[in-house]
Parts: sequence; structure tokens; C-alpha cells
Amino acid sequence: MLCTNLLAISIQANISTLLVGDPGVGKTAILEALVEQLQEKKYGGKDFPLVITNAAQAMPEDLGGAQVPNHETRTMDAYSMGAIKALIKAGRGVHFLDEYGSCGPQMRAACLSVFEGRVYGDVRLSNVCVVAAMNPPSIATNGQDMSLPESNRPFWIEWAVDDSAWFDYLLGGKGAVSTFPILPDDFEKTHLPKTRSLVAMYLKRNPKSIHVQPPPEKATSPWPSRRSWTNAAKMFAAVLAAGFAIESDEVHGAVKGFVGQSHADEFFRWVKDMDLPDPEALLASPKNAFGMIPNKHDRAIACLESVAAAAIEDRPNKVNRWAAAWEILEPVINSHQDRAMSAGAILATRMPAGAMFPPVAAKILKVRRDMGISKAGI
Repeated sequence: MLCTNLLAISIQANISTLLVGDPGVGKTAILEALVEQLQEKKYGGKDFPLVITNAAQAMPEDLGGAQVPNHETRTMDAYSMGAIKALIKAGRGVHFLDEYGSCGPQMRAACLSVFEGRVYGDVRLSNVCVVAAMNPPSIATNGQDMSLPESNRPFWIEWAVDDSAWFDYLLGGKGAVSTFPILPDDFEKTHLPKTRSLVAMYLKRNPKSIHVQPPPEKATSPWPSRRSWTNAAKMFAAVLAAGFAIESDEVHGAVKGFVGQSHADEFFRWVKDMDLPDPEALLASPKNAFGMIPNKHDRAIACLESVAAAAIEDRPNKVNRWAAAWEILEPVINSHQDRAMSAGAILATRMPAGAMFPPVAAKILKVRRDMGISKAGI
């Protein structure tokens, strides 16, 4: 059920996704069944259409629109093709690009703007999720390897189906879509600050992992860049919000699908070694937080950065959370100033409206000014 869970979450999180697997393993059939179930279980039976385009047979105009003269402005308008009218009408849904690995270079170029911005001619369908499917290039009809810009955009799922789910389907059940997670609509507010903080902390300590561009002959796979790490943090947040534990295959797959196996392994090894407390637990009890902060220097810094990142997220009680974060920093500043510098800078530069700098913030500013690195106007 791993692949189905990841696909269900990526669709609900509106993350462009690429399914890669052998022919006949249920990529199209399971997607169709999943969209049908999502329409019923998440959208209450309301319109959530699935539009299927055979990318190997389509023309770039099917995505980019047909050029039509506008005599009033003496320019050309790009009119969207009728194939996606159901998506335009609903304002949401799934656009499935089948046989993606067999389409030509011009069609692939047209797909880039669809993957990245859901742009169809002059229409932007920001609530439409794009899912593509392909066989590995070595076995696909007219299969071609991907370019580096292509491979760095979507979330990759190496497609496989559990035999027991297939048997259930053969015997009249719902098979791979019998159960799947429903993603809360507010997952970005509740979980994205935490996952972005973890990714940022990891990459600050491992800057060589930020952008690792593979050679062109190995481009048909996910690889780490600033874009893919940013997208990985979003998918990471979505999987956590869907209820999966951080040690689960789904969470690992959320990062692996954007940056590749080896970089995901290194990232989660670091996360495990850090073993950071939940920043929400510290913010909920700032007076008792000092005893929960790790003793090891690098773990303490990472912990406080995660608290600061959580405190500045956009919530109704942002002022109180921001003040609580400073309260957590105060005993650390008094005992180990260097551990609080980074977190203090995050808080100082993101003061919410209506808040006032506490006296402890002046200590952070003085140290940073003495070091010649502060521009915060406390």
C-alpha cells in the first residue's frame, strides 16, 4: 500500500507526481479508482474530475493552447484546448499524462510549465494536480531518458503493487484503494514549518548536499536541488500530517521521491541522530523547556532553531508563541550564548505585529553586533 498512500497524499497536497514502473502493474487503473474514492471520501461526491491525456500521442498545443489572434490588442492569445474543459469547469481535479516516457522533446517541453505552474495556455489551474506515468526508458516504446530540468520537478514514485491488494481486487474488493489517508486541509500550517526547519538545519550542516546535479546520462531519477529540497519538505509535511510516523516507509519515501535514495538516507540518519524534542511541546511549556533541550551543542542549536521556526509560523496566537520562544531562549542565553544566536536571529528578524522585544533579546543583539553580524533593529 506504500505507493497508493504516497499517491493519495501527493494528489491531496497538489504535488506534481511521476509514476515509474513496468507495464501492466496498475498505474492507470489504481489512479482512476483512487480519484473516484477521493471524490467520494474527501470532496463529498462533488466534482473532482480526472482527465487523461496520452502524452505520446498529444501535441504541445494540447497543453500550451492554440494561438488565436486578438484583434483588439493586436496580439496572440493562447486558448486552452477542449480536452481539459472539465478541469477548468471544476477548478480542481487530476490531469493524468500517460505514456510520458514515450513523448517527444517538444511535448516534454510543454509539460514543464504544466508540472511547475499548472499553466494551460492563458489559464492557470493552481488547484489541479498533475500526475504522469512512464515505463523505464529501457523498456518503453520509443523510450527516452529525461533531461535534468524534467527530472528535478516531479515527485517520483517507483510503482509496485502488493499482491494481496491485487487478489482483493480480482475477488471484487477495492484492492489498493480499499484504504488510504485523508490529508487535513491545513497540513501546511500545522506541519510545514517543522519539516522546513529540519531540512534547513540539515542542509546548513551539509551544504554539499544542497545541489548535486547528476551527469546527463543519469538524469532519469530524482536529484537534490534547492527546488527539490523545498518540495521534499512539503511532501514530508503532508505525510506526517496524514498520520505516518517519522520512521515509516511513507515518510522516507516523501523525501526520497524528490532528492533520491542516498540523500534521503543521509537526511533521515541525521534526523535520527539529532532526536530533537517536538518544538510544540517546548512552546506549550516554556518555563520547563530548558530541561528538555539536548545537552550536546549541535543538537541544542538545532532544537532552538526548530522552536524559532515554529514560533514565527502564521497562527492566530503568533505573538504569544513568539514571546514563548524568547522565554525558552533566555536561560540558554545566560548559560550558552552561542547556542541561542541562530534562533535569536530568526525571532528578531520576524517579529509579529503587536509584539515587543523582551529584555533578553537585547543580549542577543549585543553579541551579534559585537561580532559585526547583526542587522536586526531591536
